[in-house]
Amino acid sequence: MFIWQIFKRFLFSKRSGSLTRTISRICLVGIAIGVMSFIIVNSVMNGFNNSIKTRFLALSPHIVINHKEFNSDDQRSKISQSLLKNNNVRRVDSVEKQDVIMKTTDGFYPGAIASGYDREGLKDLFARMDDANKKTINFHQGDNGYRIGDYRKKSLTEIVESLKENEIIMGSDLARQNRIVEGDELTIIPPETMILAAGEVPVFKKVIVRAIFTANVADIDAFYFYYIKDDQLTRYNNSPSMNRFLEVNLKEPHDYQGLMAGLKDLKIKSPYNTYQNTGLPPSLIAMPDVSSIDAVLNYKK
Repeated sequence: MFIWQIFKRFLFSKRSGSLTRTISRICLVGIAIGVMSFIIVNSVMNGFNNSIKTRFLALSPHIVINHKEFNSDDQRSKISQSLLKNNNVRRVDSVEKQDVIMKTTDGFYPGAIASGYDREGLKDLFARMDDANKKTINFHQGDNGYRIGDYRKKSLTEIVESLKENEIIMGSDLARQNRIVEGDELTIIPPETMILAAGEVPVFKKVIVRAIFTANVADIDAFYFYYIKDDQLTRYNNSPSMNRFLEVNLKEPHDYQGLMAGLKDLKIKSPYNTYQNTGLPPSLIAMPDVSSIDAVLNYKK
């Protein structure tokens, strides 16, 4: 009521001067425009924030488990099977990642991040990317079996299905910054070759850019290329710069607390922790009482 009385007195009162009414009305219009602009900008920014958050959660792992803590394939398999029993776990992928140096046909030497999945894992990643983008990518074929100008619409998952041993899929910003197009041949070099002694031959691998993707996530588009692990870059398997880990993708990314509590049990250092130690434990884990043994030995129909 008090605010209304102020408005009534200065905006509508005939006794107030015309200058006072004019200034009051200008102030009211200015405040209204300012509040409206704030509401519009805030709404737009919230929309951008939700879009970025949705894309980031679709393409980034929700939980990462370092392979160094679980050295053998058997241990990693046990952990994956244990995680998949959780109703909130959608997928578990064994991933390898490495910082590399690329040599392009134009003589550039940019850095990049090489990320390797198995074929099904990479198809799943690009399926999530397609769902986030709601669009397909263009690619064409050149002299090496690719025909220039033959543009077709093809999904990322279809490209992964036919990805060959020496082919990779690269982020759009990484390709654009270094003048790389589909069909270009690149030389991939691990970073430790920079400190080789004189006369030592560096390990390198030649690959062909099969397709270029747009994830609309800046870090992924600008630094990453993907390949099928165990098929490509296998000569880098023993590279000291190669990192291996498990990526866990959740159905509900925000509901991770229960799963994280269970993961802590996997790291308990004990000879009875069969996630870390292969084979049988050193002694009995549980022993039935005499009545249970007697019931088994003297079973009556």
